[in-house]
Amino acid sequence: MDGVGEPIVGLEAENAAQALRIVGLEAENAAQALRIVELEALVAVLLEKITVLERLVKGDSSNSSRPPSSDPATAKNKRPIANGRKLNKGAKRSQGKQPGTPGHTLSAVADPDEVVTHTPTTSGLRLGSR
Repeated sequence: MDGVGEPIVGLEAENAAQALRIVGLEAENAAQALRIVELEALVAVLLEKITVLERLVKGDSSNSSRPPSSDPATAKNKRPIANGRKLNKGAKRSQGKQPGTPGHTLSAVADPDEVVTHTPTTSGLRLGSR
């Protein structure tokens, strides 16, 4: 019987060693699961911060209440300006009198009621000359 007992003792020792290894691996697995939960929470916080920062970066004077002086240089170059005013992208007609509409001009009369003569007050000086 001595020959049969030795393999059983060897198997029991191997079984005990594997049981200890399993306990260690389960503890390691639990620690990793906790770390995963922590990292997922951190990712959620960082994604929220990224969303807020992207919203701030995209905001300029044209889509927020910020003054144009706070726009970055790249945004200032993108703002369309014509004659000191922003262009109206949605405008279907240009400014001023539209083609085909009647004009309203004060026309000269043949016999005026009063004639006013305007004479220059400077003597011999031409404006714009040096």
